[in-house]
Amino acid sequence: EETLPVRQSLHPATIGRNYVELLLNRYFVAVAVASSLIYGGLLVYLSSSSFVFITMFGLPAEYFGLIFISSVIGYMLGSALSARLSRELTSERVLLTGVTLATTSCASMWLAHSLWHDSMLALILPMVAYSAALGLVLPHAMAIAMRPFAHIAGTASSLFGFVQMALSATATAVMGYFLASSPLPMIQAMFVITVLAFALALQVNRLASRQLSA
Repeated sequence: EETLPVRQSLHPATIGRNYVELLLNRYFVAVAVASSLIYGGLLVYLSSSSFVFITMFGLPAEYFGLIFISSVIGYMLGSALSARLSRELTSERVLLTGVTLATTSCASMWLAHSLWHDSMLALILPMVAYSAALGLVLPHAMAIAMRPFAHIAGTASSLFGFVQMALSATATAVMGYFLASSPLPMIQAMFVITVLAFALALQVNRLASRQLSA
């Protein structure tokens, strides 16, 4: 039977103090925002993909589901690799590996689309790699974020999820204003998102290194 290490008060003042504690922790915020950005990149793609593939590329609607299958396969591969890497690398290092893969995938997508404007594979294949990166990032990001906050794990988990949903919703809403006649705005948005996530993942690794050396 699982039990909480410390009984958590539901008093509003206590909950407020817990949220403040989390928001003032650079380590927690960097991990939460980095993983949320990577997740947001996925939702930018998913929210745009029906318009991009069906309207822009003329893909028959009955084949659109195959696009999602490719992303699911990528995520499954990333999750399997995540479990294997966790035996050899720290969660911070796996997080950085995943974010690096996501950034590289978006750069490859941009390059491939520039070379082959009319190719759907120029978008689909890099997105398989991006989905694999997501499989690396998400489980380790949650583990890193929860590690220092076992005493307020419920609050930390809820705030982590809120940040993830808020950033993703914002990214997809903004994307709707720019996507018109080319998938390029989608690709550029994903690239910018992953570059920001990469900078935060580097910060997470630096903070972890300092903690180990202290």
